[in-house]
Amino acid sequence: VASELDAVIFSGSKIDKDSLKEQIKAHPAPAGILLRSVEDLADLKETGVDFLVFSSQGTEASILKTEPGKVMEIDMNLPDSQMRSLDFLPVDALLLPFSGKGASLTVQNLMAYQRVDLLVTKPLLGYVPAKISGENLRLLWETGLDGVVIKGDELTPKEMERLQEAIKSFPPHRGEKKRA
Repeated sequence: VASELDAVIFSGSKIDKDSLKEQIKAHPAPAGILLRSVEDLADLKETGVDFLVFSSQGTEASILKTEPGKVMEIDMNLPDSQMRSLDFLPVDALLLPFSGKGASLTVQNLMAYQRVDLLVTKPLLGYVPAKISGENLRLLWETGLDGVVIKGDELTPKEMERLQEAIKSFPPHRGEKKRA
């Protein structure tokens, strides 16, 4: 399954540098790590991590000066002015929480994703449950999501295949994002 992924994000409460190195070598896809604190950065330098995933809340700003790629988790309820300012931060993509219940979405959920897409031009990734329907995944794609993040313990080979088939049927996004 891992060879079919576009990227892998490792997480855990304690970083074991040697174990992480081995896991990164075992996966051909780019590897990132969900960073819990800036203090962990020193341990990551020699692991081969391609990108960091961190929260905009509570993370020291010094992380923005680090070398690997950066994906920042954001609160979708930020005011418009703060949302627009995200384009000026040195991060490569933004990660949005899944705002649905279970694996379903409401029109209100889609409006929240659409709002973020209209206010920023950075690529948008979103957490989704592995059981999300192909129809709901397509709705997220159409509202501006560029990629999805699924917890590994939820992702069976069967779910992976089902999601990949759904994604293959999506039309390409149309050109550059335009700011509202």
